[in-house]
Amino acid sequence: MKTRFVALAATVLVLVVVMLFRRNAGERSPEPTNDVAASELKKARIRAARTNIFGPFVTNTTLLTTPLAWRGFEEWNRFVALVQPFGTDGPVKEEEVTWVNLEHGRLLMQSKSHLADFFARGRVRAAPKLHHFLVTQDMSNPVALPEAKEEARKTWYKATAKWTEQEALAETHRILEKLGIRFEVAASEVKPITTEVQTPTGERVTVTPFWTVDLLDTAGNRVIMAEFRMGESGPGRITEWFDNTSREANPRTAPDNPEQ
Repeated sequence: MKTRFVALAATVLVLVVVMLFRRNAGERSPEPTNDVAASELKKARIRAARTNIFGPFVTNTTLLTTPLAWRGFEEWNRFVALVQPFGTDGPVKEEEVTWVNLEHGRLLMQSKSHLADFFARGRVRAAPKLHHFLVTQDMSNPVALPEAKEEARKTWYKATAKWTEQEALAETHRILEKLGIRFEVAASEVKPITTEVQTPTGERVTVTPFWTVDLLDTAGNRVIMAEFRMGESGPGRITEWFDNTSREANPRTAPDNPEQ
């Protein structure tokens, strides 16, 4: 009887977690379906949601023990140094890495505030290719349970800086140059995300906390997706970056130190 009770309890726990995951994943905005990259982006976001929910339950004190994990960690920090994502003031430290997983040729690495997804198949000696990067708690649809999503939205009233479509597009191209990503851009789509939010004093204000930029190649495929978060000043900073240009590592045409 005791064994049956334990088995029943475990089943109920799994069902609860699955329901929470589905609830979380189901709240994401619908994605465009006119190209392969859109489908791939949707899958990547589902993986991110799954990782963020199950990741904290994984305990491992030796997360960066393999050469591939170290190369992924170095590429992660190279991206952070060159792009300077929203809310990031310095490199990710080794002790801040909370989860590492290699499965089906994909390397996933997580910290409290970032998730990095790499193409890693066949890269025994080469650097893995960063495919998808998320600032998990500060993006427009945080990778979190509904309660945490609501908490994150309470800071959106601070997004008072002004930006334009031209500036968002220029910033995306600047990041491409820094990362050494080259392809023929045939079209671009730039969209502001404007919403009404409440300040801590109860005032209702209209702000534009996010901008998204999509770049399409000559075949009409969406190969770059960038989401920028606005602050109180300065340009928008990356909260999500999706690179579907290729599965090969980008050439290191940009300096490893952005200050040089």
